[in-house]
Amino acid sequence: MTISLQTMVAIDSQKALADRLLFPYHKQLAEVGRTLETPAFAWPSVERQGISHRAVLDFYDGGSVLDVGCGMGELSEKVSGRYVGVDLEPLFIEEARLRYPRHEFHCGNLNDTPLDLFDYVVAIGPFCYDQGGDHEQDTEYFRGLLRGMHRQSRTATLVTLSSGLASAPFQAERPELRFHDPRFWLAYASQLSRRFVLKHDYLASEFVLAIFKEPADWPRRQVIQ
Repeated sequence: MTISLQTMVAIDSQKALADRLLFPYHKQLAEVGRTLETPAFAWPSVERQGISHRAVLDFYDGGSVLDVGCGMGELSEKVSGRYVGVDLEPLFIEEARLRYPRHEFHCGNLNDTPLDLFDYVVAIGPFCYDQGGDHEQDTEYFRGLLRGMHRQSRTATLVTLSSGLASAPFQAERPELRFHDPRFWLAYASQLSRRFVLKHDYLASEFVLAIFKEPADWPRRQVIQ
């Protein structure tokens, strides 16, 4: 079988992209032909990405946003106010800066972002993926990340997590995901604030955890009998 020059160039481009990407799942996507020009590169589809975005934005009421694990910055065009994206994948940040030059992007983790507070600190995706450690190591990593996000928010912290209530066949098909027990994260949210919501009505395989800052008078608010 003769391979055309066009095909050879495409294969070389895929390999070059995969070689530059940091994370195994992203490398796998590049190796099967997805490129940074592929809409919603790290998502199954644009439509699937939109479902998660809308679920998080249900809690958004305007203001500044820090997007942790921002990918290529697609959320930036869906919010008002200042937007700052941060991601560990350098190629994503390069692409985000090209696509959305009026917004601010940083390559690194939460500690590499500006020190000022944001109205909302969001993470759509990072909590969904396996971090490569055992269960306890990954859980401690996620707890620490959530604590840091909560400290940096004025209004709310909003994260998506893959749900342990997803069907067994779905979980078997997505080994790159870390599936979480919603009850565990509800209990942990209660350690950070007494104002929190778990939204699990839009997909069987994912939920949103929203943790709100407590107003100064919150301890005095009581239910009127």
